[in-house]
Amino acid sequence: MREGEDWHGAVTRTEYVTADVPWQESLLQDSWLSWAAVRSYPRGVTDTSWAKTPVVPGVPIRTGVLSTRDGDQLHIRLSGFTDADPTHFSDVPQWWFQGGTTTLSRNGDPIGPCLDFYVLNCDVTVPDGAATYTLAADDPAPVFTDAVQSSKTRWTFHSQPGEDVLPLIDLDYDMAVSRTDTVPAGAGATMQLGVTRQPGSSGGGLQAPTVQVSYDGGVTWQSARVTPHGPGRYDISYRVPDVAATNGFVALRASAGDAAGNSVVQEITRAYRLVG
Repeated sequence: MREGEDWHGAVTRTEYVTADVPWQESLLQDSWLSWAAVRSYPRGVTDTSWAKTPVVPGVPIRTGVLSTRDGDQLHIRLSGFTDADPTHFSDVPQWWFQGGTTTLSRNGDPIGPCLDFYVLNCDVTVPDGAATYTLAADDPAPVFTDAVQSSKTRWTFHSQPGEDVLPLIDLDYDMAVSRTDTVPAGAGATMQLGVTRQPGSSGGGLQAPTVQVSYDGGVTWQSARVTPHGPGRYDISYRVPDVAATNGFVALRASAGDAAGNSVVQEITRAYRLVG
């Protein structure tokens, strides 16, 4: 296990670790957001970035943690926050949720919130038979830190008895931002977007995502260019206007789905800040 540490703002450091063994990592951001990961480092030099924008709810990629169905029980195990590295996760205690809401519905009928000890972690008894479920998380940014962006995420998935792993779709962002999560205005912007399904789940073939950007806080939206970049990976490009023509931030809305009707839609109000 590596030592835990608390950091504020942008920090760069070099560490030396033993290669090819699993490391359990733990970091604390702004004295409240707890990050964790378990990974091995190959021999040589490896770069990794923690809390790279956007910090939003997502499907965790860690051994033994899955959202599943067992008979008439749905076991939801999503992460309250994820970052640009799919192995990083943060399980957020519900008392830190700062007025956010989670709702789970079946065929359009509300079931209730998905809040146990952690946000987006719950065990729910559901009626027998196949159904379409929607899990929605409305997560406003805390007022005391810039570590988290306001976001709204909506997962739609089908489930039926005899199914094991739920077909939840995840969006993995990798933005070309500075260490302080900024991008120059008045120029072209790019990012990579990964579209994956929860490990072990099945469903229809994954489809290309759609991505929109907004420079006025989501009042108006423009479509970004989406170009395939390998299996499940896409290059996203768009042009950012001058700062004077924006509210100083870029909002993102990304959606992806599969041929079986499972989908995810995620809207991030202030994905990153613009600089002149």
